[in-house]
Amino acid sequence: RNLEDREIEAEGTLFSHINIKENIYTHLIPLFRDLDADYNGLLFKKHFSEDLIVDDKVIKELIKNMCYPLSPYQFDEIEPEILGRIYEKFLGSKIRLTDGHQAKVEEKPEVRHAGGVFYTPQYIVDYIVKNTLGEVINNVSPDEIKKIRVCDPACGSGSFLLGAFEYLMQYHLNYYSSAPVSIQKKYKEDFYYTADKEIKLSLKKRSEILQNNIFGVDIDREATEVAIMSLYLKLLDDGFDKGQVELFMKGHILPDMTGNIKCGNSLISRDSLYENDMFGDNDINPFDWKNEYNAIFIEGGFDVILGNPPYIKTQEMQKYQPKAVEIFKNTYSSASKGNFDIYILFIEKASSLVKEGGKIGYICPHKFFNSGYGENIRNILSNNKLLHKILHFGVNQIFKNATTYTCLLFLNKESNNSFNFYEYKQEVSTIEEDVTNDNIPYFSIASEKVSSDNWTFMNAESNDKMEKICNGKPLLEELVTNIFQGPKAGADPVFILKCIKKTENGIMAYSNSLDMNIEIETSLLHPYRKGKNIKKNHIITSDEYIVFPYTSDGTLVEIKEIEHKYPLTYSYLVNPI
Repeated sequence: RNLEDREIEAEGTLFSHINIKENIYTHLIPLFRDLDADYNGLLFKKHFSEDLIVDDKVIKELIKNMCYPLSPYQFDEIEPEILGRIYEKFLGSKIRLTDGHQAKVEEKPEVRHAGGVFYTPQYIVDYIVKNTLGEVINNVSPDEIKKIRVCDPACGSGSFLLGAFEYLMQYHLNYYSSAPVSIQKKYKEDFYYTADKEIKLSLKKRSEILQNNIFGVDIDREATEVAIMSLYLKLLDDGFDKGQVELFMKGHILPDMTGNIKCGNSLISRDSLYENDMFGDNDINPFDWKNEYNAIFIEGGFDVILGNPPYIKTQEMQKYQPKAVEIFKNTYSSASKGNFDIYILFIEKASSLVKEGGKIGYICPHKFFNSGYGENIRNILSNNKLLHKILHFGVNQIFKNATTYTCLLFLNKESNNSFNFYEYKQEVSTIEEDVTNDNIPYFSIASEKVSSDNWTFMNAESNDKMEKICNGKPLLEELVTNIFQGPKAGADPVFILKCIKKTENGIMAYSNSLDMNIEIETSLLHPYRKGKNIKKNHIITSDEYIVFPYTSDGTLVEIKEIEHKYPLTYSYLVNPI
């Protein structure tokens, strides 16, 4: 239907099959074979489903709802990015046959443990592409661009690859349209002008860009197929004259992308399996980057690594992929310190995949800035001075229907003397506008000031104030050396009380455990403050108190002492009825 609406295939080709009296599906197979021969687009490859017996009524309904007049869709107006994201939603599920031979649709383990499938907003994709690939190809000729390699090591349905492909095509169009006549003549086969004087890239040039520049890997085979299909749809966006293509282009209309977009575990190689005595394990699909992309690594690696790596904690991975977790801990420096999140492995891996002078751009959680498990990756990035630019979103949520605290992390594989940083300190509604318009007030930070210690970046003025505040003063971590987590009563309804009013002997408080008001002394009560009560420069008062029967040095108060000194507290805790 995409081909029909783009006037590449004859309109009504699909719809005409509803007039076949019986075995419509069987009659569709030769059409699929013809399309496969012409396009080589994966979608029409021979598949076991072609041997199924499908009821004519089902096929007729499908075709009618995809075609005029019942179909509400104009397929040439639907952006490939949207189709890719629709398919990605289904990629998160699989069909399993139960013992009773029933088909059950369920989420894939990796999707379930990651909390679902979430799509990177287009403005984020565009910004990352512009600040990585855009910097690499700035003022570069089309001949030089042929050697630029862009890769997403966790490409999913290909949203970042589509963004990179679109950026490259637009760059070429701008280059050709603004070039002098002598240069235009040199590249005359790469573009043409429509009757409306609009410049377009030739199908051959679009195919060339796709094969030369776009690469990706994903652990899910269906995801790689959808990524390729989405790229093909983007390739066909402007349409083409099929007759002219068949006359002047040899072979298939669409380029073979199976050598560019591949399936495998980006983080585990065959060598890793050998070293961990797990070779031959069917649960792991190792991916050998240097073998799979030999020619690229002979030249030093990829020029750009970008994407949105998965966010999955060790504790979740242990539930469905414990062997992989063990390999990660033994293979990656960033995973060697207790629990971790898989996205930090993709940061470390990217630094080994990109060539010297290459660029990395990820959207990822910023938790590694201040967490224990982030110490080693902070050490790698700071020691090698890889930081180039960071946009910290603070508490602002970038993904819909998901609570993830993220940042945009840009790295250069070279020694950077300084890097740009900006953090949104509060919730704002202008992030999309700021990012889209490239209106971020970054400030510069010297790389030498960054180490494996927790990252807290400030501009020069704030940094001077902080140094004055801290000068000669003890830090909170020095005062509370024995505290490793906040209050954990174990029985909140018992120990956390809500103050109703003050009394002569203490307070009248509501107890959730008894569902009634009780009177209790204040001697063993302390104001109870939750994280939401603690704000910048002040603490919001609360009417909650916690029963805390401990002395100032942390010793539990003896029950006899409570009974003697605090009879109301004793009565509540020991004999509440």
